[in-house]
Amino acid sequence: MDMKKQHENRLPFTVPENYFEDFSARFDDIVRQKSPKPRRIRLWISIAAAVVGLVLLVQISVLLYDHYLERNNAEYELFLLSQLEEDVYYGYFVNSYE
Repeated sequence: MDMKKQHENRLPFTVPENYFEDFSARFDDIVRQKSPKPRRIRLWISIAAAVVGLVLLVQISVLLYDHYLERNNAEYELFLLSQLEEDVYYGYFVNSYE
């Protein structure tokens, strides 16, 4: 208890004089010095968004084109098989599943 009474009225931290009066001005100076220009950040964000959009567009286009080619190949194969005679048609299936 002795120690509690000894340190009871003592403040452990001190603040320099006029610290809070000058704080807003100092804070504004620090923010102005360290913050990058917003236009440059917006430029990089817009470039990154454009690149991501372009990559997605290319990927979707490639997937759709591959699907289109597969569908056309299947339709062409069915068309060719419909033009064959029956014995050639059955022979094709027997040979393709062996």
